[in-house]
Amino acid sequence: MPVLQLQADVRVDPCLVDTLTLAQNGPENARNTMPKNTYTDEFKADAVRLYETTEGASFSMIATDLGISRATLKNWVYAQYR
Repeated sequence: MPVLQLQADVRVDPCLVDTLTLAQNGPENARNTMPKNTYTDEFKADAVRLYETTEGASFSMIATDLGISRATLKNWVYAQYR
């Protein structure tokens, strides 16, 4: 396995570099491995409306149809009641 030379006396496995960066610089400077999805307000409203108007619908069923996670849809539905 290759080893990355950071300093003259420190050797670090490349698999640990992101964790090391996170520990040294904090989460705001860590690299995200997955891009954050952004959805328009119209899409969110349509998703909530679809969930509420589809009889017998579950969060999972509607979320799968829309290509989003169940938790995301659930958050949008509950957010309208806050």
